[in-house]
Amino acid sequence: MLTYNDDNLATPTLFANLDLAAKSAPNGIVAAVCCYSVRPDTVFFAGRMRAKWSDRFYYLDHDTPLSALGRGLRSVDMLHGMCTLFPMAVFDRVGLFDEQTFPQVFADDDLLMRASRAGFSLQVALEAMVLNDRTKTGINPYDRRSGPIRLIQLLVSRKSTFQLAARTRFQWRYRSSFYYFCKTWFFDYCRLFAVVSARWLLPLGTFHKIGVRWGQRLQRR
Repeated sequence: MLTYNDDNLATPTLFANLDLAAKSAPNGIVAAVCCYSVRPDTVFFAGRMRAKWSDRFYYLDHDTPLSALGRGLRSVDMLHGMCTLFPMAVFDRVGLFDEQTFPQVFADDDLLMRASRAGFSLQVALEAMVLNDRTKTGINPYDRRSGPIRLIQLLVSRKSTFQLAARTRFQWRYRSSFYYFCKTWFFDYCRLFAVVSARWLLPLGTFHKIGVRWGQRLQRR
């Protein structure tokens, strides 16, 4: 079964390459690389890994050129639900999306964590690429400056990955320890307010460069 956002734009070889990747990893869940619809040569998502000293998942190769990714499959700690191919065995073994606990954000992450714990590998097909309109996918503090009303939306809207209830439930359910839960939760919301402030104080180009460098620092660890 393929989960697929309605704000995606498929590239000509997307589904054929996903199919080939799935055949190479029969016990794996396979996701496509996501690029920006306005910048189709720039990566938005190529997998996430869990940080060594916290419970946080960070992005690999975020805002880097698509040409630098390489080929084949990449094993990761977390995928996404935007364009992901699931073997039906996943649902037989771990069930469906938990829409009661996670009515929108974190529902895909929750299912993927349950599947990973059940023994399914999480893979990114580096040659399968989908375009996504980031302005239509949820609410985030990165794309534009956030005033007081938008900041409140970031904390309470079910379309925000920083929604207090959903984020807290997810981090508690998949905590490595109570210490890491507290540490990750605290620094996540410190990071939110730092990003909101930096988005106002810094030119957009500088803001993006700092974000790329921070992601590269995490990836080197």
